[in-house]
Amino acid sequence: MEYNSDGTAKITKNINPSEEWFYVELLWSIGPEAEIIEPDFIKNKLIERAKSVITKYH
Repeated sequence: MEYNSDGTAKITKNINPSEEWFYVELLWSIGPEAEIIEPDFIKNKLIERAKSVITKYH
């Protein structure tokens, strides 16, 4: 974990696609404070979930 002077932090982690569900749940629970740079398969799952919430409550 890298800490920045502004109080934010950066985590670099190799993610195995078989662990996708774990990281999607973890990052979803952090909320909008989490910024996912990559991998795309995690970003896409979070986008799908966000769209589902918007559809449900819009």
